[in-house]
Amino acid sequence: ALGEATGIDELSQLASAFVEKISSSFAGASYRGNSQLIRNALEYIHRNYDKKIALTGVAEILHINPSYLSMLFKQEVGLAFTDYVNNFRVVKSRELLSRTNLSLGEIASLTGFEDQSYFSKTFKRFNDTTPMTFRKNHKARNAAERQHKLLDK
Repeated sequence: ALGEATGIDELSQLASAFVEKISSSFAGASYRGNSQLIRNALEYIHRNYDKKIALTGVAEILHINPSYLSMLFKQEVGLAFTDYVNNFRVVKSRELLSRTNLSLGEIASLTGFEDQSYFSKTFKRFNDTTPMTFRKNHKARNAAERQHKLLDK
């Protein structure tokens, strides 16, 4: 479906729908703890990662103190709140880099990063490579796999 998109708007809509589908399946899969507060916080992040997310805003939604949410989140999830949000966004951006030809700016926007520069810096922090290098390597790997399959026939 993504490869059949006729324009950037259609491609953007398909990419958003794809990322939403992945998000909903990922929402409950990673956290195995007992805290309903953290489960609710993670669900909120997974559903809203493409928007601005702040610890204070999530704490307000959950009706708890932001400091308590921060401490509990780190304790239960093993990452600071902002690191988790950014990592989740980077995971989503990897999917878009792998499966679309959207620009880095479009991917940054679709995954909740305020600008392409911050997206690239955050992506590199979690992946030890830039988004463009990741995309290039992924495409090269896919081409090699396709070539290998052709040779096997």
